[in-house]
Amino acid sequence: MASISPVRVAGTVAALAATGFLGYAVYFDYQRRNSATFRKSLKKQEKKLAAVAEADAKQQKEKDNLALREGFLRTQLEPVPSSPDQQEAYFAEQANSGELAIAKGPEHYVEAALHFFKALRVYHSPGELLAVYQRVCPPEVLEMVVRLIGLSQGVASSLETPEREPASVNDIDDTPSASAQAKAVEEAKAAATAAVAEAVAESEKEKEEEKKEEEEVSSPKTASQGSGAEWENVNEKPEEESA
Repeated sequence: MASISPVRVAGTVAALAATGFLGYAVYFDYQRRNSATFRKSLKKQEKKLAAVAEADAKQQKEKDNLALREGFLRTQLEPVPSSPDQQEAYFAEQANSGELAIAKGPEHYVEAALHFFKALRVYHSPGELLAVYQRVCPPEVLEMVVRLIGLSQGVASSLETPEREPASVNDIDDTPSASAQAKAVEEAKAAATAAVAEAVAESEKEKEEEKKEEEEVSSPKTASQGSGAEWENVNEKPEEESA
């Protein structure tokens, strides 16, 4: 009795699968074009899937917000390097860790934002570094960094508030409410966002001026591209200043 070739069996199965898929595609297209009930069913399924996706996105955002606040609180308890050499090493470590976290995917964006925020704390020109973040970071990470700046400014503002006299019954109505505190944080975030926009505008202006200077001397330079070049330029600044 002749044996059946495995290759022939695999080919037959593949042909049947392709035929079945093609038949379903033809049926699906026919129903979509000619059946109002089928189209309504499709729309319901699309709305259901969209609602599920929106709920998942909202849940993920709430989870990220909680992780971001917890990470910020931990960061506030960490010591900040004081010497220039320590700050330079700390900056390089945090910036590199942030890039590695981004490469792992969106689920590590909170981790990346925390690393970039830590790097920002020791950099000599925060506005310039924010402009670099704007160019090399995903928008979600940049937004998280801005929120961390807002939280930091909110904490700084609360620490700078002058001491008040002991509270009395008459002062009960003057105690800041939760909504007032939330408003203060939002205002700090808005100020941080404005600082990012200003830093980006200044960076673009500097680029235009450099381009004009290069054209005047007729010696064009090959610009480095990618986030690696951005970090290289950033890392060179502290070395030049220390020299």
